[in-house]
Amino acid sequence: MNEIIIRPQKSKQYLLFFISLALVGGSLLVFFQQGPFFKVLGVVGGLFFIFCSGALLRNLLDPTPLLIINEEGLIDNTGLARYGLIPWSAIRSVRLTTRAQQTLCSLELWDPEGFLKERGAQEHQLEKWRQSKLISPVNINPTAMDRSAFDLKQLIEEHLKNAR
Repeated sequence: MNEIIIRPQKSKQYLLFFISLALVGGSLLVFFQQGPFFKVLGVVGGLFFIFCSGALLRNLLDPTPLLIINEEGLIDNTGLARYGLIPWSAIRSVRLTTRAQQTLCSLELWDPEGFLKERGAQEHQLEKWRQSKLISPVNINPTAMDRSAFDLKQLIEEHLKNAR
């Protein structure tokens, strides 16, 4: 089984980065308007969009692939969680789920609570996942990838079938 490396789609990230810089500039323009309301709005908006620009710049400069699929399992570097290696033996199935108008590739795990505890999740994080009503704590959002959720699901299912 060959290793498949999925990197982020940089064009979207560049676009978002430049939009966030433009919004920093817009916040500066608002700041220089008359009145204290505009000063506060300019500062809050400026700080928020500077933070967004910094996060986007960090992602642009980060060479880490979003997803690596190999014979051992799936290495997840998507999102904030970055679960790392998820062995094929821990994955029961793969499904497409929709959450907040985004299609996610959800990995249904044999023991999701054990998986989270293994990765150092605290009790409040476990409870948050239980209340979210998602089938799995591992939901891969392919928005930043050059593949659709459907294509990603098929790719993972193929490798999962070959690993069994």
